[in-house]
Amino acid sequence: METKPKRVRKARPKAPPCANCETPLAGAFCHACGQKAHLHDKLSHLVEEFAEGIAHFDGRLWRTLPLLALKPGRLSREWMAGRRVRYVAPLHLFLFAVFLLFLIPNFTGRHLFNFGDTPAEAANNTALWMDNPDGTRTEIEPDDLEAITGGQELAPPVATLVHMVAKLSKNPQYYGYKMEALAYKLSFVTVPISVSILWLMYAWRRRFSLYHHAVVSLYGLGFVALLLAFSSLFTGGWAIALNLLILLVAPVHVAVHLRGAYGSGWVQTILRTLVLSLLTAVAFGAFLLGVVFLGLTG
Repeated sequence: METKPKRVRKARPKAPPCANCETPLAGAFCHACGQKAHLHDKLSHLVEEFAEGIAHFDGRLWRTLPLLALKPGRLSREWMAGRRVRYVAPLHLFLFAVFLLFLIPNFTGRHLFNFGDTPAEAANNTALWMDNPDGTRTEIEPDDLEAITGGQELAPPVATLVHMVAKLSKNPQYYGYKMEALAYKLSFVTVPISVSILWLMYAWRRRFSLYHHAVVSLYGLGFVALLLAFSSLFTGGWAIALNLLILLVAPVHVAVHLRGAYGSGWVQTILRTLVLSLLTAVAFGAFLLGVVFLGLTG
């Protein structure tokens, strides 16, 4: 009886390991770290990846902005429920909005800390002067408190305040730029402040954690930053009108956002909005004072 020859199977070529984590590959992507199996190393592919990333972010942005403006509560609920691929992440939106808020004034000249001097005026306003009895003027330095105060002794807090005002008067444009840079670097401080306020107002609702409050805060702060960035594109009467409109729209947006995100009734939502607006105004005022103080003393 003849026996059939056994079929010899050719061994499959062993897949190369992932270049990132060295895990054996079993598809187009590494199942351990998610990196692509086939990596491009040509400049044209780098340009394609850049364009793809911009288009992907742009697509999610245009799906996020309408909900953020008209139905912010639904946007926060969608993210909390895990439906996140279609939308821009709360932190990414906040950072994008803050970036625009501090970028646009560099082109329009409408800076957040504007003390009235134009560049031409600032060039001539580089010294403090003291009028003498004979009609002449003497230049004084901001550190010379004795000359500024006329020899009067001041309490340390008052002397510090006078010193700060003197420095600002000598070079307002420089310190305005310095304060704006500090505000940009410290803008992240507004997030834990907002999260803390929301936690205090909804502490009794245990199903909402600090993460949920952070989502609502980041989307809310991002929306306000986008409005301020848009208003900085305009000057004169248009800018004033837009800023007044923001003051009216922001509390309404907060109320709609809170009701949609937390599912509260309108009465509770309006009361919480009033408390949130008051505490936010106090916190924002303290933030600005801190920026001014650090800008003039740092």
